[in-house]
Amino acid sequence: MQTFLASSSTRIDRPPADWRNEKLANESGVTPQGRRRFVILRRGCPGIAGRAKPRGPQKPAIFFDRDGVLNVDHGYVAKMRDWEWTPEAIRAIRYMKRKGYRVIVVTNQSGIGRELYTEEELLVLSEFMLREAPIDAIYYCPHHPDERCPARKPGTSMLEAAKADWDLDLTRSFLIGDRDTDIQAAERFGIPGFSYRDGSLYQFCKDAVRRAST
Repeated sequence: MQTFLASSSTRIDRPPADWRNEKLANESGVTPQGRRRFVILRRGCPGIAGRAKPRGPQKPAIFFDRDGVLNVDHGYVAKMRDWEWTPEAIRAIRYMKRKGYRVIVVTNQSGIGRELYTEEELLVLSEFMLREAPIDAIYYCPHHPDERCPARKPGTSMLEAAKADWDLDLTRSFLIGDRDTDIQAAERFGIPGFSYRDGSLYQFCKDAVRRAST
């Protein structure tokens, strides 16, 4: 698995942004089908450089909020001991990949700005997510709400960052979140947003694919 970690333009006490690239490059990074994965893990805030769009066919995206959708929201989850996938979350991610979607996570992480955990801790947990499930990218906003960063949902900068990094078919893309701000971000970005509360995320995704196509 090759991971792109973009540089940060905001000062936070953490190692350089490429501090884990060497480690990840030394991992096998090979899918069961023998293909190498390329994933992105970076801030989705304005001023953060992206990368060249990948070659290949244009694909739609499923944008997942993180806390309350992919994992049970225990409040400012940043450590492995607090992580708990929601019911059938990994199955849902694999289903969306089989359907031809880019799987992209967009998550507000104000716990960093509130000094409840570090950006390094978030990156470590995010890398665990990337190893556990075939996620293509994770974009996060580390800022406190008072900083009014446009990446923080209902702002759309994380979605815009994904659009810049990937060749996406937005006419078939949609977002799944658990808060009104998630749905507002989707609406501002011009894609459908569906509100998940509980139950099988796999079944919810199957229904969302059908609803998004009608």
